[in-house]
Amino acid sequence: MSRFLVETNGACVNAQNFFGDTALHHAIRTGSYDTVRLLLEHGADVNMKNMQEEDGYWAAIRAQSFDMSRFLVETNGACVNAQNFFGDTALHHAIRTGSYDTVRLLLEHGADVNMKNMQEEDGYWAAIRSPYPVMVAVLKNNTQPRIM
Repeated sequence: MSRFLVETNGACVNAQNFFGDTALHHAIRTGSYDTVRLLLEHGADVNMKNMQEEDGYWAAIRAQSFDMSRFLVETNGACVNAQNFFGDTALHHAIRTGSYDTVRLLLEHGADVNMKNMQEEDGYWAAIRSPYPVMVAVLKNNTQPRIM
């Protein structure tokens, strides 16, 4: 159905709903890789933001989908340092939720650990305050910590 709407009827792939979400936001959240690829092939903007100032990459981060996060950052130029309405970056969120692999992915692709949110928290502060102490070591070393 998505293919039909996009290819036959020329549906606007960047149209936004009342909340500013696009079809790409929704496809990313639901893990629909085929639809995500289709939308991107037809010009969907992965960096388009909704009312919470969250782009497509943020949708993957919130869904805690490492594979989708990796796909978007490695093949579609998703901005790893985009900030939402509260100034949080994907790195802040990944640290707080204990998404170890996503934190590593973000750091490998240039996430700025020094970016601060509206509460003046940078990545280090988020790691210290998180219930995941291993995150401090990950940020400090930018390598996989040795857990003994």
